[in-house]
This record gives sequence, structure tokens and C-alpha cells, in this order.
Amino acid sequence: MKMSPWFTIVVLGVFSGLAFAGTVVVDFEGLTGTYEPIPDWYGGIAVWNDWVTFDLTDPNYPPHSGIRRAYCFGNGTSIEFGTEYIFEGVWISGPAGPPEAKVYCDLYLDSLLVHTTDSILPTTTSAWLESGYNQPVSEVRIWHLVGASMYSMDDFTYSTVAPIARTTWAAIKALIR
Repeated sequence: MKMSPWFTIVVLGVFSGLAFAGTVVVDFEGLTGTYEPIPDWYGGIAVWNDWVTFDLTDPNYPPHSGIRRAYCFGNGTSIEFGTEYIFEGVWISGPAGPPEAKVYCDLYLDSLLVHTTDSILPTTTSAWLESGYNQPVSEVRIWHLVGASMYSMDDFTYSTVAPIARTTWAAIKALIR
């Protein structure tokens, strides 16, 4: 049996690299209390550090979904995955500020900065801050250029990755026969 070159390319693509195993949206709705720390391993995240959630009505910090969102009293406080994930992005809101009052994320892999996202200006309507990076990271730090406590986040979104076992040419040929 003669194989098409396209079949070979597809088979090699399937048996190499990483595959997305699923997308996780952490919406914080499963937590209670006001300004209570987010517990470690909530939403599959190992360490939330100084992040808290709140559900108080505040038109300056509207949630993207539900009634809860997360807030941090520090600036650049890390969110540590505990493994490697693809960080997709997060919804940001906050009081309108000066043009330089932008929010952005630094993405790290094993303590090395690998990507900095574009920045957005918080507004009283939640806006999506996309990571713009499709490689695994182990930590996210969210920064506000004029200081801490001027934004909230909601629907923190990441994708899990699962390694696909590498195979040999002999195994690929055996699939065809």
C-alpha cells in the first residue's frame, strides 16, 4: 500500500508535540466571604498568594460573570500554576483612570520571564486581556502601571496540556497495515 505524503504529515503531527486537553475558566463563584484569600488549589491553581475575592456591589469593579471577582492588594503578585498551563487571558475591570493606568501580565516558565501581554486600560465594563502567548507557562503576574488595588479580575482562563507519546516509524507503519 502506497501512502500519500499528506497522510505521513498528518500522522507525524498527531504523534508529536503537545495537545490541548481542556480549557478551564476560574470564575470564583464557588467561594464565599468578602476579601477572603483564595485557597491554594482553587480552580486547579497551586498558589494564589495575596489574591482575594469579593461579591460586594461596586460599579467601579463589575464582574464579568456571576457576582464574584478577584482582587489583589499588591502589584505583580504571582499566581503560580504548580505545573505548566497555557494562559489564555483574564477579564479586567476597574475605575477609569489616566491613560497610563494600564494593566498587563508577565508570564513565566520556571521563574524566567517568557512573555509580556499587551496592556489594557481598566474601565467599568469588563474587558478581555488576552495573553497572546500559546506556549506553556508556570506563573502569571498581573501588573497595574500606577499601583495596586485599581482593578479586579474575573474568569481567569487557562488550558491544560497533555503530552502525546512520541512514536516510531515502525509504529506508524503498523497503523497503516
